[in-house]
Amino acid sequence: MKIISKPYNLLLVDDQEEIVTITTDMIQKIYGKDIFNIVCATNPRDALKHLEENSFHILITDIFMPEIPGDELMRKAMGMSKGTQCIVITSDSMITTVINAYNDGAVAFIAKPIDKNKIKSSLDLCLGRLNYWSKSLSHNLAQKRKQEDE
Repeated sequence: MKIISKPYNLLLVDDQEEIVTITTDMIQKIYGKDIFNIVCATNPRDALKHLEENSFHILITDIFMPEIPGDELMRKAMGMSKGTQCIVITSDSMITTVINAYNDGAVAFIAKPIDKNKIKSSLDLCLGRLNYWSKSLSHNLAQKRKQEDE
């Protein structure tokens, strides 16, 4: 039994539409169109609605956006679904920004302009973690059922 399955739900948020388009195209060229169900938002308020209405395995967000910063979206996403993997993208690569992103729960940090190797390694890390958790949960459920049957 597989707990977490494909396609993985991915929310991509950046207030620059060009970044959203480029990143979506990059992800689809690397992984194809069957691995991720990508939902895009260029407005953080729209992203928040998506988070409230759906469960996402992965959130990729810019940090500095008007109205709602990406770190707040990250905290909300992880509060709604504890297993959400978060990747931060930003043009600000100051060490304090990087440290704050990791302290807020990001599993990866990507400086703009986005490099396809960095997006791939970041998403591979997220997928590895999701697959590990899925196998662990499946194993634990199987063990529990076996104990109940005895």
